[in-house]
Amino acid sequence: MAIRIQTWCVYALRIHVGLGNASAEEDCGGFQGGAEEKSVRVRTQLRSFDGSIFSNAASRGKVDMEEAKAAAYLELLFQYGSNMSSRRLNDPNRLNGRAIPVGVAVLEGWGIRFDLYSITNGCGVTDIVPAHDETAYGVLFEVPRELLIAPSGRRSRMDEIEGARADGTGNYARHLVYVLKGDRHFQAYTYIGTQAGRERFSRMTPGERRVSNRYFGHLLLGANEFGLADPYVTYLQQQAGSLRE
Repeated sequence: MAIRIQTWCVYALRIHVGLGNASAEEDCGGFQGGAEEKSVRVRTQLRSFDGSIFSNAASRGKVDMEEAKAAAYLELLFQYGSNMSSRRLNDPNRLNGRAIPVGVAVLEGWGIRFDLYSITNGCGVTDIVPAHDETAYGVLFEVPRELLIAPSGRRSRMDEIEGARADGTGNYARHLVYVLKGDRHFQAYTYIGTQAGRERFSRMTPGERRVSNRYFGHLLLGANEFGLADPYVTYLQQQAGSLRE
């Protein structure tokens, strides 16, 4: 059922017997997100990977409706850069503990680049670009919808953190992607660099474009926290190039 999002969407619960977990799907249309978003089919995964809410959902064959309604406000967010670190993403100046780690996921056919300049970080920062023979690893988080998607004409907290603007002039724009976790694909939001942001980066001096040790340290924290393989960490280091203080 396609409706305009107001308080919460009509949703249908489905029990995934193979995983022994539950998920909810919302058929939602007509809301305004980033410049590229019109209407989408939003899938909210109800912490099905660790079973923290629906540990025995499949065996029961049902879920508590109050729990389901609460979880329906959550969205999946894929983070591949410095916000892979849950400590950084949940910093009081960011999401203040409201991002719930789900685990590692991959975005096939995309590669990591450091082709955006962040005033906040004072250096080059991560982006993803289509790359046929590459795979971008990252971390899925469950995030309250209001922190990710704001009413039309406004910026959400994540938009502010990532420097996303509805007119496309920011560093990033919010997009929907399909990420792979295990043997299943999930629809999640992520932030991808804009043409405007990349053009700004190209006008910076070589010194300004270099990635700082401090910024790259956040990527290493996230990679270590979620156990990303050493070859992938090496790949990140190669993409970042020579770091500066």
